[in-house]
Amino acid sequence: FMSFLMLGLFFGLNMVTAIVYKAYREVTAAQAEEHQCQRHCNLQKAFAMLDRTETGTVEMRQIYEVFWQLNHNAEIDYIDENRSRLLYATIDSDGDGGVGEEEFMKLCDVLQVQFQKIHAKATIEDQFPKLSMYQLFRWYWLAINHVAFEWTIDCLLVLNGILFALESIDELTGKDHTQSSPTGTYAVILNVLESVFTAIFTIEMGSKIFIWGWAQYWRRYKNRFDGIVTVATLCVTIAVYYPNSFNNKR
Repeated sequence: FMSFLMLGLFFGLNMVTAIVYKAYREVTAAQAEEHQCQRHCNLQKAFAMLDRTETGTVEMRQIYEVFWQLNHNAEIDYIDENRSRLLYATIDSDGDGGVGEEEFMKLCDVLQVQFQKIHAKATIEDQFPKLSMYQLFRWYWLAINHVAFEWTIDCLLVLNGILFALESIDELTGKDHTQSSPTGTYAVILNVLESVFTAIFTIEMGSKIFIWGWAQYWRRYKNRFDGIVTVATLCVTIAVYYPNSFNNKR
């Protein structure tokens, strides 16, 4: 009895599932076809309303007005001036400056298109295309753009912060740094590490500008902050090490 019950449930359940799924597919297909027909009918009515002169063509200005009206619909992504131009260029497939009925029927599909801004190639690739073909340059490019490079720089930033805290421990704790300042080998090591970190961050900034170009580098706010801090640190380091009245390696 148990074997008969298990087999009955197994085959019966599969059969019921198959019947339900088939019915669902048929209903879904019928609804999609009905929706498609309704959309086509509505687009034909909209085209007839826009084609007041009955020339079979809708002018560019009228299409832009349609886009402006669609901005009042919360279910449609906002259409700004740049997107309006791209959408119109997509609808006007033959490029004759007007939208025919066949082209207008694609309006709903075109409105679902998402445009992505593609940044220009790096300046170095534009100005020196032969250089970008060398394998060594490709390795260099991949290294700068690899996520591990960013992680390494972030770790160095943390270490540099620790170094800064060690150098400023007296100021942070309120002690007299003139009596307890790092001296001897310890002071030399701190100065060397500080210079090494400054050089690494300068090279990192220069490498990104070299690979990406200034425009793409400056586009990210993180790079702006890093660049300003790096330049300021480099200027301070030069001012400290260059013989002048401020020449104090501490």
